[in-house]
Amino acid sequence: RARSFMLKAKVIILTVLLWLIGCALYCYYYVTSILAQPGWDAYAYSTGFQILMFMINRFPILFVVLLVVIYFEVITCEFLIKKKSENKF
Repeated sequence: RARSFMLKAKVIILTVLLWLIGCALYCYYYVTSILAQPGWDAYAYSTGFQILMFMINRFPILFVVLLVVIYFEVITCEFLIKKKSENKF
């Protein structure tokens, strides 16, 4: 039982770390692609404002995707552990 918990914890931690790296790279791409366009509004074309817009518009979607992925990972781990324990006997 403790072994299955540790397996799930490792998988979830790895998933969250990869998700954070992916979010950072996506945020960088989002901000730089908008700032590369010509514009006249100095406030809207600032890095801080574009990061705020990323956090409002894109981050919630990415967070929901993370939750769905973790949910399916937990179900898969439970299934694999259950199947492995059934094969022992």
